[in-house]
Amino acid sequence: MSLTCTNHADIQTIDPNNPVTAYKGLDFTLNGDKNQASFIVMGCWNSYCMNVAKGSFIQSSYQRLVVNMIEQCQKNINAQYIIGAGDNHYNHPLGMQKSIKTILDVGEQCFDKINIPMYMSLGNHDIVNRDILAEQLKKTYNNSDITTPDIRFSSNWILPSAYYHINHKLNDSEIDFCYVETSLFRGRHFLPESTKIQLVRTMLKWLDSTLKRCKGIKCIVGHHPIFAVGHSDPDKPVINKDLMTLYKLAIKHKIHFYFCADEHNSQYIYDDTNDIHHIVAGGTAPGSGGDIAVVHDHPSDYHRPDIKIASINTEQISYQVRSVFTFSGPSFIHFNINNNEIDFRIKGIHDNILHNNQEDIKYMCKTGYTGRLDILKDRAKLDIKDYFVKKIPRRHNLMFLLDCKSYTHIQEVAKLVNTSKNIHINTSVDDINRKVKKHEKKYKKINLMIISDTGRGLVVV
Repeated sequence: MSLTCTNHADIQTIDPNNPVTAYKGLDFTLNGDKNQASFIVMGCWNSYCMNVAKGSFIQSSYQRLVVNMIEQCQKNINAQYIIGAGDNHYNHPLGMQKSIKTILDVGEQCFDKINIPMYMSLGNHDIVNRDILAEQLKKTYNNSDITTPDIRFSSNWILPSAYYHINHKLNDSEIDFCYVETSLFRGRHFLPESTKIQLVRTMLKWLDSTLKRCKGIKCIVGHHPIFAVGHSDPDKPVINKDLMTLYKLAIKHKIHFYFCADEHNSQYIYDDTNDIHHIVAGGTAPGSGGDIAVVHDHPSDYHRPDIKIASINTEQISYQVRSVFTFSGPSFIHFNINNNEIDFRIKGIHDNILHNNQEDIKYMCKTGYTGRLDILKDRAKLDIKDYFVKKIPRRHNLMFLLDCKSYTHIQEVAKLVNTSKNIHINTSVDDINRKVKKHEKKYKKINLMIISDTGRGLVVV
């Protein structure tokens, strides 16, 4: 699977030893399967713990558990690539310069058996200093041939720039992934504030023009969630107001999905007003992060259905967002998109040994000896379960209303088949179901065209 770079002259000017040169928008065409797109979304994935007793790093049990899960599922899901939502490296006090390359190399090697491209983005831990970002760029560019527009990178690790765009064409549709660097908007950064402000303007201008050209399923890939359920306090919703300028563009261009991580769990958040699906994919490093990422603060699966996170209506932006599902355990999110439907599911481990040995794990973390954790983990029998499944049937850019059951912004229903009668529907989904059921008895086939205020057409057949 190769990439074709449409602005090839720009990619040749990126210097891995000077990370600032990587802040430019690159455009790629993915030369892949046109029948379907099967991919994994994950972030906060390359997590390590420090074995204080041995004075060295050990790989986080969650990372290895999730990799083992993907290996076991790969025969069925046949994932073609991974969408990385950032935090590819975590900082540790044991020799930063030496540890950066080691952590990145070992993290990538975990996926050797899976052997699929990993299209990465940057998280807040990836931009703490220049060296961390530089090492990630080197993994992409060293020994790679970028002399022609058709590029085959030397490894599966692909991070060509701080923000970039990949287009994957299907037979009668296409998928666009627009990667952005959300740490420019908030938090600590190796770049000075004045430079960040300028880069934000440049990146948003690039994103605006890029999304304007996108015609299929539009996805933005960032690290920080715009809305989420917090992993440290599940009763306190996360609303990143610093990202509202980004969200305005998402609403303007009617994107379909926003992929992110940062929160160490897997979540599905839905914006009813704007029909935007928010996917939080931080299940490779659940918990509170750092050395205690191996300890669950919550049960292995807690389901928070339809919890309202935020609702706002101003002259500049309007949204009504709710949490549909949250899973706090080792997990990843799999997408399968074809010409007929969009299918995504949160795949997690059910009753794994980490949860059954919670007290032992807490004791090992307190004493600083985490070596035994590897032994427990390696003996674990993985019982993989689909904790959440969402299917959105589609015809080109049309979605089925009754499957989504969440469009509260519907204004009217156009003509029924074989009749000129219009049905006016309010915001109640129950009302929609009742009226559709009423007409099922009269017509063998019902075809309702929904006109929504997002400008999209939705079809129920």
